[in-house]
Amino acid sequence: MCRGNPRVIHGSPGPCVNVITYPVYAAAMNPERSPLQFPCDFPIKAFGRHTGDFDDLVLALVSEHAPELTRDMLSTRSSRGGRYLAVTVNLRARSRAQLDRIYESLSAHERVLAAL
Repeated sequence: MCRGNPRVIHGSPGPCVNVITYPVYAAAMNPERSPLQFPCDFPIKAFGRHTGDFDDLVLALVSEHAPELTRDMLSTRSSRGGRYLAVTVNLRARSRAQLDRIYESLSAHERVLAAL
């Protein structure tokens, strides 16, 4: 459930999806119109406050659905003022269902401000 977060919407059927990623998500819901061919390399980006362990949180959330994920598959970038951190996870996505579960986990966590 989206828990009232205004930055996410609820796809039907499926998990909460960040508004920015919804067009890609909606296309992926219809495999005939989806540009994704699985398995494929897929970058996932999560944004949150730069608290020192945000990258560890993203790694833990995504690893639940992609156990092969290692720290070297992550890259980070701080905002100009250093208050926020963008974490990019470059993974080999096996299926649309796997991506759905990853975005659901990220979007549901209170420390993740946005997921792309």
